Amino acid sequence: MPLTPRMERMWASAPVGEVGRTGLSLTHSRFSRDWHLTSSPTAFDGETSFGVVTFQPHPFEVERPELSAAGKADLKLSLFNSGAEFSSEILAAASLPDEAIRVEVNDYLPDDQQSQIEAIILSLGKLAVTTQSCTGTATSVDFLNLPYPRGVYRSSLFRGLVR
Repeated sequence: MPLTPRMERMWASAPVGEVGRTGLSLTHSRFSRDWHLTSSPTAFDGETSFGVVTFQPHPFEVERPELSAAGKADLKLSLFNSGAEFSSEILAAASLPDEAIRVEVNDYLPDDQQSQIEAIILSLGKLAVTTQSCTGTATSVDFLNLPYPRGVYRSSLFRGLVR
């Protein structure tokens, strides 16, 4: 989804009274609940790939990935004043290496529930966790370097391969 004209205007000129909000969603099977956080000082409802959720205030910083020809996008994420509950859940999720923590980042206008740009959905890894903070790097799939074909083609599954 391309940027809306209103979001372009807000990012380009920062009009008085229009402050964008960033929503961060973290999900994993070992979490007791999905974490929907915002760096905004007040909670708000916003649409995500999970439906409409309430983002709770929590200090964090997102360094967005740059576009590159390498095929990979790395997003640096830092959460501050995390507390013991959040830190223990992140550590429990990190102990299951086969399943990555799913990260979704959305941007919202002040009076809108709908995300103004396409959600960035990544997998969180390279974690450093303390009781006060959590930092990590979320990465996307390296589409340019995926092997092709990715599956094994057998004649039992694909009858047209039999000669």
